[in-house]
Parts: sequence; C-alpha cells; structure tokens
Amino acid sequence: RNVTGVQTCALPICIGIAQALLHDPELLVLDEPMSGLDPVGRAEMREIILDLGREGRTVFFSSHIIPDVESICDRVAIIQQGRITRNETLARLLQDDSRLTRIRFLAQNSNCGAFGAIQAPDGSWEWEIPQDRVNQSLTTLLNERATILGLEPSHRSLEEVFSRRPK
Repeated sequence: RNVTGVQTCALPICIGIAQALLHDPELLVLDEPMSGLDPVGRAEMREIILDLGREGRTVFFSSHIIPDVESICDRVAIIQQGRITRNETLARLLQDDSRLTRIRFLAQNSNCGAFGAIQAPDGSWEWEIPQDRVNQSLTTLLNERATILGLEPSHRSLEEVFSRRPK
C-alpha cells in the first residue's frame, strides 16, 4: 500500500500507518487515527481507511468523533463506562429511526411546541412523528390552518442515536 501520496497527514500518524501495513495484515487496530489532522488530512485518512476495507482488511479504530465513525464504518460498537452497550451494523443502528416522518409547516398558532413541534429560525415548524400517524397529523395541521411545506422520512445521524443510548 502506498501512503506517500498523503500530503497533509501528520508525520507520526503516517509513519504509524506505514509501519502497520509493512507485514500486509488482515486486521489493523488504529487509535484515533484522525486526531490532530487538518480537514484535508482527515479526508485523506478517511480514504486510506476506506481503501483498506475495500481491499478486504478489517480496520478496527476508536474515535470520539462520531461523524467520522458514521462516514467510515459498516459496524459500530458503542462503549459506555467500559462496557459495550451496542454492537451492530451501522445500518441497523440507524434503522430504528427510519420509521419517523418529518413534517415542515407554517402555522398561525404559536402553541405548536405543545405537541412536540420545534420552531426553526425561519419561523417554520418541524414535527417528527411515527409513519403510522402521518395522515392523522396532517389532518390536525390542516384543521389548524397550517401550510404544509414538506414531508420527508426522518434520518437521524449516529451522533443522535448515540446521545440517546441507555444510561
């Protein structure tokens, strides 16, 4: 594997990756591999890790930067207080929230927060609801003379899933 094309990688990190690859291992264990890198270096390191995965290697890495994990991993273990609380595919972790729908709307009634809607800076409202309540919720909003701006499946990030982990 050639890592000489990496221009912005911090030297100790590049040397560590190069040393790890010398013996052509099937498993690499990396501790915070993107820590201390600038944005270009982070993108390059992400590509190196993804390339290693595409080559059929297993890359196990730790990170406190959850968006990095979401952009690289296909399997995630969440560790809390030294214990693994979840160990699943990324798709499965995010699937739990795929049955929600987000409705964006304008309303004259400023009491929309009472039923769980959140007001955006532009004055519109967003309301996340289970898919099986979409028709009922739209009827409620239309009866209140709301203007529906959009309706879309709600997709939470891994960071949002992580922040709702059991305590």
